[in-house]
Amino acid sequence: MGNLVVEIIKAAFQVAVLAWSKKTPDPVMVEFHSGLEGNLTNVLLANSITLTPGTFTVHQDGDRFIVHCLRAEYAEGIEDSSFIKLLRRVKG
Repeated sequence: MGNLVVEIIKAAFQVAVLAWSKKTPDPVMVEFHSGLEGNLTNVLLANSITLTPGTFTVHQDGDRFIVHCLRAEYAEGIEDSSFIKLLRRVKG
């Protein structure tokens, strides 16, 4: 839970900086497979992505995700994020 809160705070800061800067958002849609088993863990991941500022889950079917990101850099490493690693450890 603390991991998610930290990621939300970091993302909120990045989005605030983007909003106040003259940078134009460079939105992208990314598709990836989480590799997580079970509906609960994938739904938790989908919701955590949507809770994180600058990203939201457009579609989730099993472990397949389509995510909208305000900037391409927000999508980097999304398929192996710290929250996915945490869900893998918890699911064991």
